[in-house]
Amino acid sequence: MGADGALTTAVDAWDMPIPSTGRARLAVSAVVLLAALSRRRFLLWQ
Repeated sequence: MGADGALTTAVDAWDMPIPSTGRARLAVSAVVLLAALSRRRFLLWQ
């Protein structure tokens, strides 16, 4: 399972109990932030 699959599963699990655009937006921004941080760390390690 790639990052996209994990992301989709996480968003689905997060969004299912209470479908809310605010919550979905929060999840997306958190994932983007994490991706940016891990990408930066990856570039630093090279």
